[in-house]
Amino acid sequence: MIAIIAILAAILFPVFAQAKEAAKKTQCLSNMKQIGLAGVMYATDADDTYTPFCVNMDGQAGEAGNGVNGGGSGWKSYDLLLSPYIKTDKLFTCPSDSQSWPNYNKGDFYDGGYVDAGKRVKRSYGIVGNIATAASDGAYGPDNFYVYGLDKNTGITYGWFSGDPTQCFRGRTTTELDQSSNTAAYLENWVNSDNVADSWVGRMDGGGFLNCDMQEIPGRTANNDLPPTCGSSSPVHAKGHTGGTIIAFADGHTKILPWGKIKDNDYYIFKAQKPQ
Repeated sequence: MIAIIAILAAILFPVFAQAKEAAKKTQCLSNMKQIGLAGVMYATDADDTYTPFCVNMDGQAGEAGNGVNGGGSGWKSYDLLLSPYIKTDKLFTCPSDSQSWPNYNKGDFYDGGYVDAGKRVKRSYGIVGNIATAASDGAYGPDNFYVYGLDKNTGITYGWFSGDPTQCFRGRTTTELDQSSNTAAYLENWVNSDNVADSWVGRMDGGGFLNCDMQEIPGRTANNDLPPTCGSSSPVHAKGHTGGTIIAFADGHTKILPWGKIKDNDYYIFKAQKPQ
């Protein structure tokens, strides 16, 4: 009898694990779908302009100089910009995201309320900005912020300040994308390049998919296939979902793509204007 139970357990446990992961993937897809639609609604209300990666609220009318609720940062992250269109901040957490998360002080957040007991919220998704590709044209920005050559034709948010000190990255207008249904806007971005998760709702850092962040994509299957400007690749960090990584596109629809499709044709899905 014990042997029979052991055999059944060996058969059924993997099935249960697969079912559990499938449920998590479904929830993550739903989260990303709602975030993608929130981005579309934001653009509709903002003269057809997508959210910037973050906005400097210091000194702006009606805003505290150093954040709110004890927050010391004046930078409001993209998730807070989308919050009026989202019912719950929990949408920013993928249930499959099992990374450990470090502690930060209120001073690291725009909204210090997110550090209060019971309100820490993981942010498993990043907004797509300028990334490095084979078409990158070198570092730019008034403070030489970028250490890698970047492709200015990538991302729904781009540039560093872009002549406007209130925005760390400017959101593109919808007309700057010639295929919104084929342009990635948000995607899973669980960890940073040091394999330390640092992305919390209410905190600017870690919220962007920028530079050489392709190495952080959950489910990446090869270690040495990044653009030349990124140098040596770091190890694959997060297991991702069965089938790949979940991506929300600029028109609001969502799907899961394998690493091969994500990097296909020099990261084509990240290009604002599609190469002919």
